[in-house]
Formats: sequence, structure tokens, C-alpha cells
Amino acid sequence: MKPIPFSESNKTLLKPSSMTDEECGSLHIYTDGKQCISCWEPTEEEIKSIVENKKVWISVHSGYTQPPILLLGDSPFVSAVKDNGR
Repeated sequence: MKPIPFSESNKTLLKPSSMTDEECGSLHIYTDGKQCISCWEPTEEEIKSIVENKKVWISVHSGYTQPPILLLGDSPFVSAVKDNGR
């Protein structure tokens, strides 16, 4: 999967200087000081794999703990109009 820019993003996290461009890239995020949200786009092969295996794996490069995360299939930026069914 590759991270993609999105209209709600308000910050860009830069890759660590210790990593190469092949290992890591910049990440567009939205942050409100309590959470960071990024948007990822799977390849066609990854979509097929998700549909076939019905699983998504997450790896967080910390090594000591897993911070709380939320994985969604729809945008977390839902308007009030959509919430009210209009």
C-alpha cells in the first residue's frame, strides 16, 4: 500500500533521516493534537488479497508496544449531511 495525500491533511511527517527513500517516505496526515490520520491506497493485487484472505496485517515499527490504532474502509471525515442520511 502507498500513503496518499488527502484534502483534510494538515501536516506532513518526514521520513527519518536514518532511512532510505526505498524504506520510507513522507506521510501526509491530519492531526488535531489527539490523533493522526493517514490515507493509504492498496494496489489491485493487495485488494485481491484482502478480498480473498479477508485479513489486513499491520506492522508498527516500535518493537516494544502497539499504540492504539483504528483501521477503516471508509473516510473518518464524515459530514453531518451524510450522518443524517441527506
